[in-house]
Amino acid sequence: IEQLNYIVGAPSIEMMIDSYNTHYNLMKQSNEPVPGDITEGGERKRLFCRYNGNEIGYEFGPSLDKDYAGYTAKYTIQTDSHIDTMYYPGNNNGYWLSSPCISSSKSVCRVYYDQGGYISSNVYENSIRAFCPLVSLNSSFKLELKENN
Repeated sequence: IEQLNYIVGAPSIEMMIDSYNTHYNLMKQSNEPVPGDITEGGERKRLFCRYNGNEIGYEFGPSLDKDYAGYTAKYTIQTDSHIDTMYYPGNNNGYWLSSPCISSSKSVCRVYYDQGGYISSNVYENSIRAFCPLVSLNSSFKLELKENN
């Protein structure tokens, strides 16, 4: 519990990626992202993210031509009929995550619909139809659980 980051609303990028990789049994794949073209209906790839303390946010992999970048390759995020839109939000939709993106100091991570789904950055605005409110608390913020009597 000492490592828990408290969030309200959207999950963090780590939570989304860990959930996706676990659900699709991708944890045994390579420990490093393998760049390359990912096609619609192709084999699922393990998702990765990393945060460099010297940077402003997260970067993701695999991308098309790098291990890590400000976005993953197209078609990286796929879903199935059992979970519907839990990971891939569907056409003309997207959702924000509660983690900053390396792209700019005003960008947050998002899962986006274009060309089959991928992770990228977005300035938190109304330019895309998205869901998940973004309210996050710094991990140094101390929460206390109070019992109701």
